[in-house]
Amino acid sequence: MTHEILVTIKEGLLRGNLEKTHNGYTYFSFIGIPYAKPVVGDLKFKAPQPPQPWEGILEANKENNQCIGKDFVHNSTVGDFDCLYLNTYTPQLPQQNVPLKPVMVWIHGGAFVSGSKDRIMYDPEYFMDKDVVVVAINYRLGALGFLSLKDPKLGVSGNAGLKDQVMAMKWVQRNIAAFGGDPNNVTLFGESAGGAAVSYQLLSPMSKGLFHKAIIQSGVATCSWAEGHTDLSKELMKAMGKTASSEAEILAILENATRDELINAQEKVPDIWKPCKQRYLSPTVETSTSEERFLPDSPINILKSGNYNKVPVIIGATSNEGLLMNIITMHLKDDIEPANDAEYAPYWLNVSHEKAVQVGKRIKDHYYTGKIPSDENKQCYYDYISDTYFLRAIFNFAKTLIETSNNDVYLYYFDQVTNLNQFKQLFNGANYEGACHGEDLLYMFKTAMSPAVDVNSKEYLGIQRLTTWLTNFAKCSNPNGLELNPLLGETWPAATENLEYLNIDNTTSVKTNFGKNVTEFWDSIEAEC
Repeated sequence: MTHEILVTIKEGLLRGNLEKTHNGYTYFSFIGIPYAKPVVGDLKFKAPQPPQPWEGILEANKENNQCIGKDFVHNSTVGDFDCLYLNTYTPQLPQQNVPLKPVMVWIHGGAFVSGSKDRIMYDPEYFMDKDVVVVAINYRLGALGFLSLKDPKLGVSGNAGLKDQVMAMKWVQRNIAAFGGDPNNVTLFGESAGGAAVSYQLLSPMSKGLFHKAIIQSGVATCSWAEGHTDLSKELMKAMGKTASSEAEILAILENATRDELINAQEKVPDIWKPCKQRYLSPTVETSTSEERFLPDSPINILKSGNYNKVPVIIGATSNEGLLMNIITMHLKDDIEPANDAEYAPYWLNVSHEKAVQVGKRIKDHYYTGKIPSDENKQCYYDYISDTYFLRAIFNFAKTLIETSNNDVYLYYFDQVTNLNQFKQLFNGANYEGACHGEDLLYMFKTAMSPAVDVNSKEYLGIQRLTTWLTNFAKCSNPNGLELNPLLGETWPAATENLEYLNIDNTTSVKTNFGKNVTEFWDSIEAEC
């Protein structure tokens, strides 16, 4: 930090900082800007309200509250109720006769129960020499973000965390020009639960006109973990040892709960990380009619109907998504592999126990090729998780987008492994091949674990390629850009019925039939059921 800078937005005056990247590029950072009223008191579980103006100068130069959630790495509770803040980074403030820059709004992952916008994980330094403005947002997590009640008078129809994201996008529309950003060229991007959130924004009528492109990484709304159970309120009452005769009583109990009481109750709600069980702490279809609904129908129905926000899309996955389960196992201190044949059958097949045993055995035999599951063939389990939790849904979502949208869809498969792939080390997965869930992030954002990168290294090349593809897309809806760039390797084609995709390794190659083997197998399972 070498200088300070003042910017005026609709709500008041901000003081930010002038910073430098490791390459010597200067940029401006504004950290901890409120984009909604504090969600305290009777606003804890409700849709966000617009922010209030302030007097004087707001010091926008340090991180503030995260939203209440779990730190899986340190197994601790973090955050507070007052958490709806965002960070804005820009390489240049507005100047006369200088065009406004494309805007990229980052939505973090964390299974809808953890994570934040904070720079310790999402420092956008690698983007700051690409002539784009980056906004990173918090949104409510867990019970605060996804409690849904059926009584329309209570105003808690659900998906408050996704409605937070809508409010943040409205803030961008009002204010981003003050930072040199173009409100008419906004790209949403996110990974894991953040990718699922971006896809939910595609599907929601509340988001219409607020963004113009979408980048969906390693998660979509139709992933089994991204569609929640509507009985969360009942489970919270059980966990708290409370009884209530109405939803109004339930809401009063939850509104009066302290942070620790709420998170302790949430921790007791079953959140079993097995595909045979549906999660509670995720988005749900809203039935209340007293307020605007974020999600009026199931994601798959909206997608197939074609009645969604049609914009250009990049969508893809990493090559070893399932390795994520190592850190889940570390957190739970328990074995979360299926305990019997029936548990291999995902809940969404909606079959009897007898049928689950039969189908589950077929699924297990497919992934283990008839072998008995053991530590020696653990990758078979990771492949099963990759397909059931991520790839099947991602591949089908992408295919349906191509069939129903009139905009380009670009597909990718991220398989690059270098010294930047630090998650494999953290997740005790260093001996496994491929890119772990989330490792593409380490080529996009500088993090607390990022090693020093030499400009002549394959790590640096990977960073430059991925950030160039993404920012090209933000600028002109085409990851290749408008001019030939030898850095990028092969031209990345928009997908057709042949499902062309870019395979991203230390080199690049264009392949076809994105996910065909996965979808064909699971289509056959569904046909059997």
